[in-house]
Amino acid sequence: MTNGTDSSITEYAPGSTGNATPSATISGDDTGLDDPAAIVVDPAGDVFIANENSSTVEEFAPGASGDATPAATISGSNTGLDGPDGLALNAAGDLYVANLDGDSVVEFGPGASGNATPILTLSSSGIEDGSPLDGLAFNSAGDMFVAMSADDGVGEFAPGASGDAGLVNWIAGASDGLYDPVDVAIDSSGNLWVANSGNGSIGEYPPGANGEVFPVDTISGSDTGLSYPDGLQFDASGNLWVSDQNAESVMEFAPGATGDATPTTTITGSDTGLDGPSDLAVAGAPPTPTKLAFVAQPSKGSAGALLAEPKVAVEDAAGDVLTGNTSKVTLSIKAGTGASGATLKCTSNPVAASGGVAAFPGCRINLAGSGYQLQATDGSLAAADSSAFTINPGPAYKLAFVTEPSGGQQFLALSPQPAVAIEDREGNVVTSNTSKVTLSIKAGTGASGAALICTSNPVAASAGIGTFARCAINKVGNDYQLAASDGSLVAATSAKFDVTLQVISSFTWSSNPIAAPASLGPDTTVTRTVTALTAAGRPAADVLVYVSLIKPAPSIEPVGFTDNSSATCGTGKNIVRLPAYCQANSAGEVEVTYQTSSHRELGSDELIAAVDPFGTDQAADPYTYSAPVGTPIASYSWNPDPIAPAESLASGESVPITVTALSAEGNPIPGAPVYLRLTEAPGSNAKISSSCNGTTTAESVPGLAARPASTPAPCSTGRSGSLTITYTSSTKTPTGGSDGVTAGYPKVQEVTDVYSYD
Repeated sequence: MTNGTDSSITEYAPGSTGNATPSATISGDDTGLDDPAAIVVDPAGDVFIANENSSTVEEFAPGASGDATPAATISGSNTGLDGPDGLALNAAGDLYVANLDGDSVVEFGPGASGNATPILTLSSSGIEDGSPLDGLAFNSAGDMFVAMSADDGVGEFAPGASGDAGLVNWIAGASDGLYDPVDVAIDSSGNLWVANSGNGSIGEYPPGANGEVFPVDTISGSDTGLSYPDGLQFDASGNLWVSDQNAESVMEFAPGATGDATPTTTITGSDTGLDGPSDLAVAGAPPTPTKLAFVAQPSKGSAGALLAEPKVAVEDAAGDVLTGNTSKVTLSIKAGTGASGATLKCTSNPVAASGGVAAFPGCRINLAGSGYQLQATDGSLAAADSSAFTINPGPAYKLAFVTEPSGGQQFLALSPQPAVAIEDREGNVVTSNTSKVTLSIKAGTGASGAALICTSNPVAASAGIGTFARCAINKVGNDYQLAASDGSLVAATSAKFDVTLQVISSFTWSSNPIAAPASLGPDTTVTRTVTALTAAGRPAADVLVYVSLIKPAPSIEPVGFTDNSSATCGTGKNIVRLPAYCQANSAGEVEVTYQTSSHRELGSDELIAAVDPFGTDQAADPYTYSAPVGTPIASYSWNPDPIAPAESLASGESVPITVTALSAEGNPIPGAPVYLRLTEAPGSNAKISSSCNGTTTAESVPGLAARPASTPAPCSTGRSGSLTITYTSSTKTPTGGSDGVTAGYPKVQEVTDVYSYD
């Protein structure tokens, strides 16, 4: 107890009451005491005294008594001390001093002595010039509270505030109950208590109080014995001790005391040594809360399910639970642990400690993951981390598209292919699930009657995800959506997408050309494959290909000739007679079966593969001839020409020669008629022959210009526009001249190719 009138310090044993004699007194010239106005005791038992008159702060060793010399004294021009009237220690053990006359608060580190320079000086705009600064106190968050008697207010500053720092909160106003406040104290729940010397009362304010706030409780009245309360301090049991300067007494009020409460203890009387008691410190005062600790750990669980209830204790530096503490503890997922983006939800968070322990019922974490840790915080107290635990996925509850189709072309695989996850309520993939997921076109979306085609549907999930392959839609349409279902699980719907007409750039055939029809013989069947290709040259899977068979025009068919050739596409039950739309397989292929006519003589067939038989994007099939059947013949060409000097051939030697029917543009004409005639050199018995009309001599075919009806029918050029014949040299020795072969067609044009001898 500081006694300002006689400059002494008195100490009282636990349980002292009434006219108790001090158990120890520090007084005398060697003490240096000069109007001691404030006192604080550190955890080691060292006693710090603020001397208002001498502007000094003294430190006495534990157990000091009588005319004891201070262990250390802070004094001098560098200290910034000016009428010190309040003392407090923060959690780090730094000493804060409020200057009654100096309009400032200064901070000294442990061990400060002599003319020490403060670590910091607070001279805030919230402190008016000339405003006396009295008592100091810190809450568990490190905020500093200063009683300002002349302003009838209490200011709250953030931890570390210095210089011209502003106030965090300022309690002042006509209805706040403050009247010449001279000291402050913080209880274990963080409530602020203020000693009002002007009206003999003590007011209580909740944490965060600001502005014109009426106190939640007030101790005042004749039974309280209060007259000029000047010092406040709580003991370890939560009892409030008050020094009263006018009443020359020290009073104790039980926890929860309010109104005109009678003190449970009063020390007063001539034997007490009290003489203008200004401030007090209580041995066994509430230990300073310094840290948090988990006393009940969370354990592994399922996403969205209740965790084992975490509990966090508020402890002092020694690890003892501060059972009187009711400050609020906040729980969160420790940064960098568990699944990114996970959230923690509890019934209440933060939670006020009860008996020094904050319990968190109803806690859940939404995302599955391993290595989770919870972190507990409470202002400036050292945070606590829980042990690591795992959150597993919950039971399967719903489906969700994890890969959305963004669209595609008709009959082509959607891109990307859809994938559907089986999830719990919180959206975690249930990796142990292998149930079957079914995909369909959502009713009412896309084109009416459209079908979804996939390699497999439904598909069994692997690691909780159903992955679909080669899914395509057969109709062009907008705003398609896919629907995923799996028994009783909540179904999923994909985002909207469009299906456009597939762009086929070209077709290729497995054999090109298939063959000259005449070389196949009548009623011959062959099978060929046409492949649809995209612009990138890739096979277009599952597309519709329009395939048709075009027969020779009637104008170039011989009288009485009818082409009964035919073609189909597909295999097995999918055989379709042309013309028709045929669906390609996964490799973009359509199988076409072609059968020649039973009485083929002239002209040629064409197979056409196209996207649209009426559109401009039609692709001609690879069996298109270089000149259409029936094109007028402008000339014939021979290869070789001449075949060779006759004398270079052996007697009776046969060599092939080819004749080609040409259009006016010089293009070969398939299916063109060719009459052949051999003109022999004198003495030559050379011959020509072909598969068309057998062996022909000069006598076999009279003049081409006027062919009798009885002469053999003409030969026909094949699909390439050419006809190959065989020339056999004479077995006799010609007497001169040359053999010649003539190719021609009545009423069209004839051309003679001559093989001259040297």
